[in-house]
Amino acid sequence: MTEDEKQKLLSVTREMYGRIAYTHKVHEKQRAIISKSISKYKKWNILLQAITFLFALGSAVWLCPLLKFLTPITSAIALWLTLYNLSFSKEKQEALHRQTAKKFLYFRDKLTFLIARLMGEFESTDNLREQIEGICREVTITYEYAPDTDGQAYSEAQTALKEEEELTFSDEEIDKMLPSKLRIGNKE
Repeated sequence: MTEDEKQKLLSVTREMYGRIAYTHKVHEKQRAIISKSISKYKKWNILLQAITFLFALGSAVWLCPLLKFLTPITSAIALWLTLYNLSFSKEKQEALHRQTAKKFLYFRDKLTFLIARLMGEFESTDNLREQIEGICREVTITYEYAPDTDGQAYSEAQTALKEEEELTFSDEEIDKMLPSKLRIGNKE
């Protein structure tokens, strides 16, 4: 394979890596959005249940007509909120986004190694091309079955990747995580 063909394959692989990195981060952000929504729902549900209980207790103890009127209203709101949450199964959506993000992280890691190998001088690119095509087929299937995301998740992922550099580490940061014998800076 010529150097030009190798560079084209490298370019295609890097492009695929970029799309997968974005998709991975979007699914992570979508999972976080859903998780916050679940947490908010649970807090509201607990609050409504507590208010309903206090109203019911108060109406039994004090025989207050206003509390007898408010008790079924708060109970109905709590019931509606519970049914609404059950009909959309947010926990299942959260789990699907977590699973999808992990799958794209796996692809991202595989492509990282392939890019490193493509940038090497002594590797035959025919085998690498087959591996890249195999990953591309797997990624296509994963996209097909991936749950939908929204604009908010994409926007948060874009900010995280472009401005907050969530997928990047400096050599110093990596060195701090590695045992001293594996560090590249300040060799001991």
